Amino acid sequence: MYKVMIVDDEWLVRQGLRQTIPWREMGCEVVAEALDGEEALALATLHEPDIVLTDIRMPRMDGLELARRIKRTHPEIKTIFLTGFDDFHYARQALQTGAFDIVLKPTDPAEIRRILQAAMASIAEDRSRSSYTLNLERRVRTSEPLLTEKIFFDLLMNRADKESLQLLLDVRGNGPSAFDSFRVVLFKTPGTGAPRGTAGTTGTAEAGEPAGARESEDAAGPEAQSAFAALKDRLLEAALTPFIPLGQEINAVVVSAAGAEELAAAPGTLPAEVPSLSLSSVHRGLQSVATAYEEASFAMRFNFGLGRGPVVRYEAIVAEAQSHHPAEWSETEVLGMIKWDNAAAIRAKTRSWHMTLLRQSAGSETALRHQMLQLMFGLYALLMRHFWELGCLPDTKSFLESASRADSPETMLRWIEAVCCEVQAAYLLSKQQGKTEFDNVMDYINGHFHKELSMHDLASGLHMSESHFSRIFKKKIGKNFLEYITDLRMEKARDMLLHSDLRVYEVSLAVGYQDARYFSQLFRKVTGETPSDYRQSFSYQA
Repeated sequence: MYKVMIVDDEWLVRQGLRQTIPWREMGCEVVAEALDGEEALALATLHEPDIVLTDIRMPRMDGLELARRIKRTHPEIKTIFLTGFDDFHYARQALQTGAFDIVLKPTDPAEIRRILQAAMASIAEDRSRSSYTLNLERRVRTSEPLLTEKIFFDLLMNRADKESLQLLLDVRGNGPSAFDSFRVVLFKTPGTGAPRGTAGTTGTAEAGEPAGARESEDAAGPEAQSAFAALKDRLLEAALTPFIPLGQEINAVVVSAAGAEELAAAPGTLPAEVPSLSLSSVHRGLQSVATAYEEASFAMRFNFGLGRGPVVRYEAIVAEAQSHHPAEWSETEVLGMIKWDNAAAIRAKTRSWHMTLLRQSAGSETALRHQMLQLMFGLYALLMRHFWELGCLPDTKSFLESASRADSPETMLRWIEAVCCEVQAAYLLSKQQGKTEFDNVMDYINGHFHKELSMHDLASGLHMSESHFSRIFKKKIGKNFLEYITDLRMEKARDMLLHSDLRVYEVSLAVGYQDARYFSQLFRKVTGETPSDYRQSFSYQA
């Protein structure tokens, strides 16, 4: 039943409306009558009518003022005005108040019934829309934890698309600025074979893991569980994401950089029973979450068996590796080895480093692994500083993955040998071809056009400012950096469209665009045709 209130200062009008309209037949009930606007306003609060039939001109408070106040306090009520010909100049004002409709006096019962039915239909539609919205909001609230956990997991694994990221921001109400400065933190739940300082990144026993390093779940007594709960509370204060379970009781969380600093600055306040926290370096932007995760994973693995304290930070590991050479090699020695020795001499040199470290470790597998990891980091940093323009060195993410997979000192030694030999071969080839440093940069660009290239990083490799690099690039190539990359990608895309069966989105990914729609728009801007039309036009010519 729809509830109706009639407002008119004339008793005959009110009675006429009561008697001439078949209210129950229409599914309505007159719940109140009022003589003027003031009385009607009080009754509206008491009875909550769905529809108000009101005269315009009344004593004390007229219908226009009544409608305005009803709209403020009860916006869902539909107001229908009754007015005579003499008062019709009020119609414009009535409509401005948000009135549903206007009926002329003397009233025609059929006309009133038509307008009432339209008002009822409008109310039903509003209620249906409101119910749908409420159900949708309820479903979003119910699924939000699972949804955000899934998207953040994909972010960590570097497989979240742009649509997922936008959905994440919409659901959580976080703007991108929330991730302007953050760290990824990894930690293990207590009682899962991960006492402080022995956390690994997989659930299986690590190669070289000392016997008894893993504890049974029975070790997680009430004190450990209580301490772990306290740690979670500390992390939640700085968290930008929910806790993300990664399997084998490893948890990840993205925290603000400031919050992470507070944790790291007061490690003594962390419960002693919880495992150490492994922190990435500070990152900015959602697109760098995956790299931050790789760093935190490496920090956790590097900390395995070493008992290095409650907080292990990736940048501290890197700084230690770069400042300390356990095999007592110098930068000059490494550069000379790359530039003047052969592959056999490189293998002999790296094996001598390994033997030195083996003696220094005094038979401790854990200590040897630690020193070999330092050697990997130190060499990688040095080679990147002097030879990155050759284009043969892995990027940081790939290096961290290699370091994490290296499960023994022998595996690390083979990696060091292979990288040094590959760098030497690339260096000697560049000298034989008489290439300049800029030529090497162009070779790198042409070989890595499908990846994200930073003009800042390229300029740094040539020891020049970004602005100077931009001017030199334009002078030598005839195009600015962005134009060259775009044209190169479009050239490769045209070739793939004509000489392969790859779908458009596969071509988009192959030339470096994650968003196929943006690729298609850019392709059309450059060529005048969409990728599909371009492929089809050449197939017709063939």
